This record gives sequence, C-alpha cells and structure tokens, in this order.
Amino acid sequence: MVLKKLQIASRIFKDEEKRLASVLQGAQQDHLSAQVDLDRALAYRAEYLEMSEGNLGMASSLLKMKAARLFLTQVDNLVAQQREVVMRKKETVESCSNLWMASYKKMRSIETLIESVSLL
Repeated sequence: MVLKKLQIASRIFKDEEKRLASVLQGAQQDHLSAQVDLDRALAYRAEYLEMSEGNLGMASSLLKMKAARLFLTQVDNLVAQQREVVMRKKETVESCSNLWMASYKKMRSIETLIESVSLL
C-alpha cells in the first residue's frame, strides 16, 4: 500500500521535473537569443562608430556630425535596453534552474525512498 502511494508520488515528481526541465531549456534559449541580439547591437555600434569617424576626416557638415551623434545615442539606448533584457533573461534562467534542481532532488529522494521500501 505504502509502496503504491510512493510510486504514484514518484510519477508526479518525474512529470514535474520534466516540465521544469523544459521550462529551463526555453529560458536558456531565450537568454542566448537575447545575448546574440546584444552582441549584434554592440558590433553594429562599433562598426558605425568606425565608419563615422572615418567620414569625419572628410569635409563633413556640422549637420551630418550632429545627425551621426544623435543616431549613435539612439544605438547606445538600444544597447542599454538590450543589456537589461539580457540581465532579466539571465535572472529567469537562474530562477528556473533553482526550481528544476529542487524538483530533481525531490524526485531523486522519492526514488531512493522507494528503493529502500522495496528492500524491506
């Protein structure tokens, strides 16, 4: 009787562990995607800065320089926002990881208990 109840609990814990593993995997993929977007924005910023500095040597108008600075400010804002997104995604991954680990430990504990009861 006790063994049957433990086996039912074990199935429930296994299902929960699998569900949380899937959630964790999705969170990790979201974080990776956000990091890739940040890396692209930073590369674009560096590329744009290099290009605009090269153009400054030419006879550029003050208006073009102001436009370039304004655009660079907008890119900097985008980078700052993306850094925040990456940070939030990382926090989500850590939270999901902790939940999954707790679930996994619960599942393993019940499996160990079932093994012990089965030996009696």
